[in-house]
Amino acid sequence: MATTNSPIGEMAHAMGVDVATLRNNYSSIIEQYNAKGRAMIRALMFQSAQDGNFQAQKWLSQNLLGYKETQDVQISFPKPTIIVRPSGETVELGVQDIKVIEDDSTK
Repeated sequence: MATTNSPIGEMAHAMGVDVATLRNNYSSIIEQYNAKGRAMIRALMFQSAQDGNFQAQKWLSQNLLGYKETQDVQISFPKPTIIVRPSGETVELGVQDIKVIEDDSTK
């Protein structure tokens, strides 16, 4: 169970012993088998990446080589348009007031 990195509480329950018993008497053995389990998973991941699995290649490059996936995003909003009517009333049009009109001339 330690090879699959099962929680120590699960291992203790499955074995019918107290968690403290496992920790006090077997913690170094449990850690050794945890490490073996992680090494097996890493070897499987490497093999999968070598076989062309893009997800495995991406995960390994990000987690072992420190590569980061970045995306630059720029957002800009047009300045509001202010209309002054002959009566002196001002109307401010913002982005929320813009309507898209389909151009029929391109059809």
